[in-house]
Amino acid sequence: GLRFEDGNASLSVRVVKKSAEKELDFSGRADVTGGSLKVPGISQPLKNFEGGVEFNRNRLRSTEVRADFLGSHWLASGELNDLKNPLLNLRLENVAVPLGELSQQIENLSLLSLSGTVALSLSVTGQVKDPKVLGHVDADMIRIGGIDLSQVSAEVELDRDGLKVPSIQAKLWSGEVQGGAEIRFPNKRLGRAGRLEGSLKGKDVQLAQWKYDGKNYFPVAGAAEVSAKVSGALRTPDV
Repeated sequence: GLRFEDGNASLSVRVVKKSAEKELDFSGRADVTGGSLKVPGISQPLKNFEGGVEFNRNRLRSTEVRADFLGSHWLASGELNDLKNPLLNLRLENVAVPLGELSQQIENLSLLSLSGTVALSLSVTGQVKDPKVLGHVDADMIRIGGIDLSQVSAEVELDRDGLKVPSIQAKLWSGEVQGGAEIRFPNKRLGRAGRLEGSLKGKDVQLAQWKYDGKNYFPVAGAAEVSAKVSGALRTPDV
């Protein structure tokens, strides 16, 4: 489970024994500074963990927690309810997330070969073992599988089964594009292969800037409207 590995904390606890009940009832508050928190399933710990947490027998609650992760600063607030069967209701924000490092921490996301820095605003709900993530992404520049997108704004949905991008707007080769995509992660236990479905439309795309992995492969010029669909196996989809 969650585990603090170092840091300092001040703790206050109130314990009450009600005559009609066998179990003790308790509540309190913990304030942590300079802590390091290990989270299951994530190889790197959250460092410089600081914040206050209110708790009782059934719930943890915080209005603001700060921590460093993957070289950037995160803010979090929310609740962890029903501690016997924990349910999340959290809000996370970060104005400078390194996508390459982050994708290495989330199973299957590394297949997209992401790079760049993005601003994230996320909500995390559901069971700790199977959380649902909804959020918004803004970025000056993102590289996805060798394609550079600028001025990116997108909605994202992430769970254990896959990643959905219901809407994305961006600049591509000086033109404007919009679209959406869904990635189903592979599941060896269920014998399910990964799959990618997506579509993209654009206008005023400058063909002379057509590049892949930073290289210009096509000696063409002019502006064009583009329309593309991608469907099939995650590693080798049809376009």
